[in-house]
Amino acid sequence: MKLIKPLLTSMTLGLAGFTLAGPMNKVVVPIYAYDPTVGHIVGGALFMYPETDILDIEPPLNVYHEYILVTTLGGKGDNATALEVSRSKDDAFFGANSTLNLSISNFYAQLYESNENDAEPWIEDRNNFNGNAELAKPVYGNVSLFLGAGFDWQEITGSERAVPEQAESSYGTLSAGAIYDSRNNDFAPTAGYFGKLSYLSSPVELANQDDPENTSGYLAELRAFYSFSENIQSATRFYAGNKDGNIWDFELGGDSQLRGYEGGRFVADSFQSLQQEIRFPVWNSIKGVAFVEGAEFEFQSDNYQALTSGAGLRFFLPPDQTIAVRVDLAFTDRGESNLFVNFNHAF
Repeated sequence: MKLIKPLLTSMTLGLAGFTLAGPMNKVVVPIYAYDPTVGHIVGGALFMYPETDILDIEPPLNVYHEYILVTTLGGKGDNATALEVSRSKDDAFFGANSTLNLSISNFYAQLYESNENDAEPWIEDRNNFNGNAELAKPVYGNVSLFLGAGFDWQEITGSERAVPEQAESSYGTLSAGAIYDSRNNDFAPTAGYFGKLSYLSSPVELANQDDPENTSGYLAELRAFYSFSENIQSATRFYAGNKDGNIWDFELGGDSQLRGYEGGRFVADSFQSLQQEIRFPVWNSIKGVAFVEGAEFEFQSDNYQALTSGAGLRFFLPPDQTIAVRVDLAFTDRGESNLFVNFNHAF
């Protein structure tokens, strides 16, 4: 889930409630946050999934809905609103599993001149609309093949620097690849593996940008989960990518990769990252996490490295402790730190 950047660097306070209607659980999480730049952030999240203890069923969840709506009040700039919608369903079309994600917002973006330590940031006000859809067809055992399509549209409405002549831009991306998934649970796995190999292509025919070049690349991801005991687990994630072309770049930093750095702090043409978490009980439905993350990446022939570490809490919510509020405090090798709030595990 790609959550709104100001929310990720703020403390979120919420109470969870739920209602049961037919076969679906509904978990409602009110959201309140504060950010010195954007002001008060208020909204809510709604999660919907089958009324079953997902830790004890096989196969795992067959349908899942997620809705997040937030707005800002009293910040340094204009008030902003963001809506995110996610939906996944097994056996949706001819035996293929479907996933759909949509996001629309007018939140600002914080950009940096470079990946260097002393790079100066600046703020751009933007209207954003993006989404992606994916169909994955099981072919043998835990292996699926998938096809996907996505789009990204943005309009720059203001900037601390000169607004480019082409303030509006967009592009489309096509993807294909393979998935291996032997996890024992989609949300909080304690055993198994997840692997995904993706080929991405954004042809110039699908791009509305200044001087676009055909852009293509790959992403490779492997997650491994292991239980040391009934309550203590290890979670490991390797993630790598490589691309050619100028329509889009990989972005590193944020709430799920190189935690401690702000979302999009680094851009890359290629990268390799490794993340390690130890997950353990704290009290009742609260669990703790300790983590360390590192990455090597390249951008325009320059090489960089980054390392972060930290700890966090997972507040699992009623009625069945499927959905969790995630709070992580992370520190970087450059002396920075950030507090990140989101939902469910980082990976």
